[in-house]
Amino acid sequence: MLISTMVDVYVVYYPIILSFIWASGAFLSRWKERDKKAIDETKEFEKISIVISAYNEEETIEEVLLSLRNLNYPSLEIFIIDDKSSDRTLEKLYEVKKSFDDWETLTILEQKENKGKATALNVALQQVNSKYMLVIDADSYLSKDALSYLLAELTSSSDIGAVTGRPIVRNRTTLLGKL
Repeated sequence: MLISTMVDVYVVYYPIILSFIWASGAFLSRWKERDKKAIDETKEFEKISIVISAYNEEETIEEVLLSLRNLNYPSLEIFIIDDKSSDRTLEKLYEVKKSFDDWETLTILEQKENKGKATALNVALQQVNSKYMLVIDADSYLSKDALSYLLAELTSSSDIGAVTGRPIVRNRTTLLGKL
């Protein structure tokens, strides 16, 4: 009887308490960051490399590239590795690059065979020529000021070695997306 009561209490109160902790953390984080500014416009911009591994991303890759094209950050290099997609991902990459007058900061790398995301990212890592690197998924979109905010946070203290953004789920059709 005692164990049954303990399980009931755990099942009922654990989600409530955890939800309160998460909500409090989100509120405090938002309150703490409300005064944060992006990198000062007069400051010299450090070069940032954006690395993306793409596999069968035909439906989203064009919109992702457009979000990268609209970034308010002047010193970028972008590497997209096609991990031997079986759809039209690679063709779309070249179409978008060509539509922007052979977009100079965009480098498209092609894998000869599908070896997975980790291998693709390691191939791109050998090409990176900057102090800072951002790895994003091939279906992720960045807001236009994202790099300034991420770099400002990263360089705010010598104790910080990595930062992450706040992903917002765009696909809310599945149960997981709705949660």
